[in-house]
Amino acid sequence: MANELSTGTSFASLFGPSGIITKTGTPVGQTPVTVYQSDGATLATLYTDQTRVATASNPVNTDTYGNLTFYTNPGIYVLSFSIGGVANAQTVQVAPWYSNDAWNVVNDTADSGGSAFAPLSGDSRICNAAAGNATYTLPAAAQGSRLLFTRTDATGSTCVLNAPSGTVILGPALGSGSPSFSLRLQGQSVELHGDGTNFHVVGGGSGGGELAFGSRVAITTANTWQTVASYTPDAAGRFLVGATLEIPSGGASAAVQVTFTDEGGAQTVVIYP
Repeated sequence: MANELSTGTSFASLFGPSGIITKTGTPVGQTPVTVYQSDGATLATLYTDQTRVATASNPVNTDTYGNLTFYTNPGIYVLSFSIGGVANAQTVQVAPWYSNDAWNVVNDTADSGGSAFAPLSGDSRICNAAAGNATYTLPAAAQGSRLLFTRTDATGSTCVLNAPSGTVILGPALGSGSPSFSLRLQGQSVELHGDGTNFHVVGGGSGGGELAFGSRVAITTANTWQTVASYTPDAAGRFLVGATLEIPSGGASAAVQVTFTDEGGAQTVVIYP
């Protein structure tokens, strides 16, 4: 099923309506509940709706039947409330806002948000690094979270995704995992899914990066190898190499080879004799 798109600023997620009950199963009606971040001490920011335009009061009251509803960013939160003078705490997860494969599309340019963008789960970020380097700091890799990144410019600037401390990005070409992922080419994209600890590449880019493009180069010196493109990957992996060779009518013979270093040392492979 193709992804549906929605546009606008990053969206908050809706928690609830969810019943808050005591350990004996009694609903906690008309009771103020304070929402903390996962550390149980930092007050969470709540919003009046998904648009995140206006903040809401924290604590928030349950209704008559003990149902609690609020908007906040996806993540893990601690709910704190008091029943008969006895303090209670519950840990809950606020799921990403999207549903039915919808994405929240956000256009980014390197000069519009500074050098460090902070995407949220459910975001499809359109990266345009034409004005300078763009560095994204990924959120926590919450279970079920997902992010999509696409690069639109063809400049030499970088568009880098950095995983949070203690988290890596896993993919077929990233070995045991990498703390960062680079979008180097115009049109390159990558989709990441969180497993509760790390992110996984589930679509788009090829992990360690793409080979550099070599411009059209005339070979003018006989019997001499001439480098037309070189590339240093961020991490070990599998890479595709291609070349287009044009020999004018009546021209001399030519060959193409690739030199690289792997676990076996320096290697040379002739791909066109």
